[in-house]
Amino acid sequence: MTTTAINRPPGGRYALGHTPDEYERLRAQARMWDAATGRLLDQIGLGPGASCLDAGCGPGETMRAMAERVGSAGRVLGIDADAALGGMALEMLHGDGYRHCAFHAQDLTAGEPIPGAPYDLVYARLLLFHLPQRVDVLARLWEAVAPGGHLLVQDFDLRGTSSLPQLDSVADGLRLVTGAFGAASADVSAGARLPQLFAQAGVGTPDGTDVAGHLM
Repeated sequence: MTTTAINRPPGGRYALGHTPDEYERLRAQARMWDAATGRLLDQIGLGPGASCLDAGCGPGETMRAMAERVGSAGRVLGIDADAALGGMALEMLHGDGYRHCAFHAQDLTAGEPIPGAPYDLVYARLLLFHLPQRVDVLARLWEAVAPGGHLLVQDFDLRGTSSLPQLDSVADGLRLVTGAFGAASADVSAGARLPQLFAQAGVGTPDGTDVAGHLM
């Protein structure tokens, strides 16, 4: 996974479906990345009173991490095209006391304005990977960043996936996975291409890039 962050100066269709099993996989994947994502949120100085947007929020685990840092004086909005998953995420967050979280069902590829903008932090994890309109969506996310705020993006580059020792079965599986995602108009190299996507979207050169190796 590659992470790219930038500070703003002072429809895509989800290929993996919308099943209970996929929802649980998303929750497990989010838990796997809790530490890495939390480290980045702390690195950009996310703190009390800040406003946050989680674009493609899925099961809401990163919304929780944001809500913990911004406190009740802040606000966290999750956006996702999957209204059912977003509704479950919001119910869970409110049940755990994070009443300053909200959810809005929206397809970010449709070109509609992002509600509640601008935000001190606009965040997206594994979103651009799935969207053929990734440059347009990235530009729209950048427009939602407040002056002095941050755009933080985490995404995969599947091309470097391998095993030690090298196994033909792993290589064959990787070809199958990358071929299937490619056929669904996903970009299996989105993580490595984040600086290029930022440039194409008119965002500019990222302030920093962080590379980590978890995959689920």
